[in-house]
Amino acid sequence: MQYSTLIAGLRPFGVSLLVGGVDKSGIHLIEADPSGMLFEWKAYSIGRGAVIVNKIFEQKWNENLDLVDTVKLAYDVINKAEKEKKENIIDIAVIERGKRFRKLSEDEIKKILK
Repeated sequence: MQYSTLIAGLRPFGVSLLVGGVDKSGIHLIEADPSGMLFEWKAYSIGRGAVIVNKIFEQKWNENLDLVDTVKLAYDVINKAEKEKKENIIDIAVIERGKRFRKLSEDEIKKILK
């Protein structure tokens, strides 16, 4: 991606993306920004509310959080970043070491957030 930006100001990508995954070296969260730069984060947000969310991540996120605490933190930051509070509009997916990507069911999310 970054190579494309070197040719006469070509900017073929007009969006930012966060991509999560797992490989042999571990769990990764990669941000691709419109300039073509790639950044790796442990916890990060882009878009509306990102400033608030990233401040909370700096204060509360650490690598030792379990799945329940991580989902609670994600739910908390989404609610703090959103201007309009709406129930049941959040989808949560997890990527765990040694397991496949999976989307949590509404029941799993409700059980965690009790």
